Amino acid sequence: MSCQKKLQYLIHDNFIAYHHAHIDHFNVTGPHFNDYHSLLQEVYESLYSWFDKLSEQLRTMGEFVDGTIDLDKQCLIEPHDNGRTTSIILNRSSYNLEVLIKCGNALYKEAGKEGHGALETIVGDYLVDLNKLKWKVDSCLTNP
Repeated sequence: MSCQKKLQYLIHDNFIAYHHAHIDHFNVTGPHFNDYHSLLQEVYESLYSWFDKLSEQLRTMGEFVDGTIDLDKQCLIEPHDNGRTTSIILNRSSYNLEVLIKCGNALYKEAGKEGHGALETIVGDYLVDLNKLKWKVDSCLTNP
């Protein structure tokens, strides 16, 4: 699969993860509401920002961003299941970030092999951001 196609799929998964985090940001509850609400806002704002950056990178590679998303064929992230507990919300966020990290790592390696230096750089920066977000989310799942 070409770097352009892998990037297109990553853009789709990133958008779905953004959507999940934004919806979950509204639905989180509990005694640590403010902390989780702010964390999920940080996640969705970051993913939204990366949606734009990744899409612009695809355009610089001569491809258009596909505006239709076939969840069965183009995304690894599952459709939103409307789980309402904080545990479900945070675990889903962690899982979605893990999927994006795995897809990003595969694209990063492929970009290096194919000599797409700019893509390799932007995906490397994306991975740094995702790993930090995942660490923050996972820290909320760990019992002290």
